[in-house]
Amino acid sequence: MSKDMAFAFERIVHSRMFEFVVGHEKHSFKIHSSAVAEQSDPLNNLINGTMIEAQVGRVVWEDLSVKTFVRFIQFAYLGDYPTPASIPMMGLNGAVTLAAPAAPVFTFQSSITPAETNVLNHFGTMKSPFEDQTSTTKAEKMPAKTIEEHTFKNLNYPARVPAVDFFKSCKPRSNRANDDFTPVFIAHAELYVFAEKYGIKILKQTTLHKLHKTLAIYTINPDNIGAIVELIRYTFSEDNTLAQENYVDDLRELVFAYVTSQLKVIRECEQFLALLEEGGAFVKRVW
Repeated sequence: MSKDMAFAFERIVHSRMFEFVVGHEKHSFKIHSSAVAEQSDPLNNLINGTMIEAQVGRVVWEDLSVKTFVRFIQFAYLGDYPTPASIPMMGLNGAVTLAAPAAPVFTFQSSITPAETNVLNHFGTMKSPFEDQTSTTKAEKMPAKTIEEHTFKNLNYPARVPAVDFFKSCKPRSNRANDDFTPVFIAHAELYVFAEKYGIKILKQTTLHKLHKTLAIYTINPDNIGAIVELIRYTFSEDNTLAQENYVDDLRELVFAYVTSQLKVIRECEQFLALLEEGGAFVKRVW
């Protein structure tokens, strides 16, 4: 452990305990205040500022799920968070198929390079992280039907090396026929929404990195498209993300890029067509 890391850890464990009351069930968690405050300026203001929460050492996050909060706290202490397991899909006769092994979490083996830092600096602006991934010359030489898929797979969401390498598996596994990846996709998306709300840039980047890597090896078919439809529905809900003038939401752009890369499969699926009939932000983005 480096001296800087040791000092940071000592600073955290000596900080006062702060109470977080989470979810509709109002679960209480007491966390070292510095572990949370150091994640972003808004969180620092919440914990150490002049608001009533800072004075009483307590905040209520009723609209945040316990699972999302726990992942955030793991990230705050250790620099990474676990990905949930998929769940078995229901068979046609209502029977549950055998559950597949849990989807492994994965860590990152390289630090952010100076070039990648430029990408980070543009998050939350009109410049999207995948604008520079495919040159016009290369795109012009590719068959039209593969351009969208190439663009999606070459998106780049650099992520930092965790402070503690406590997740040994570095690659997400591909899905199996009986896997429902809805909880996997939504877990990343929910944590992204939380990170966006409180300005936690590195956590936001980490969620995009993990979601992109998972989608990149996801085998989509008419039987499992429901997980993608739920991801689209969650991502483009104005309760979770917003499209504003002079602002491109990174989660929306990532999910939209994936959909366009898989449009040949998705466009014929009934669940996707039903989603289009609902209207809303996603349909506006398509048209």
